[in-house]
Amino acid sequence: MTLEQEADALRASGLPARLIVAAGQRYVLISDIPIPSPPWSRSRTDILIAIPAGYTGFPSPVPLDGFRVEWPIEWNGGIHPRIHAPGENVVEVEGRKWRLVSWHYRNDASWRFGVDRLATHIDHCRGFFLSRGIM
Repeated sequence: MTLEQEADALRASGLPARLIVAAGQRYVLISDIPIPSPPWSRSRTDILIAIPAGYTGFPSPVPLDGFRVEWPIEWNGGIHPRIHAPGENVVEVEGRKWRLVSWHYRNDASWRFGVDRLATHIDHCRGFFLSRGIM
């Protein structure tokens, strides 16, 4: 399944997923993800997932890792400790600023070839907003 087919399947399931290329980098933009407010300053957000050059679709030996959150967003009235500080790792895509979130797979629960894909990575990213353990 190609990356494009993965994104099509996500859209067919009702999850707004769109492929973007900005400054030569491929991304998948996931829109309107519900998040708990509080502690977040809004009840919905968009995330941006960088797609490595070697990730062509499922199954891929090249894992997805981390994501970016649309900025600004607050957590408990400040910056979440896993969101990079202002000025660090900020990209502008489609006129919006995106901050890098340090949210990785645990060593004992790493990317599983032949199992994990874009959809499971999005679930992993959602876990950040739901405080699903430390990754």
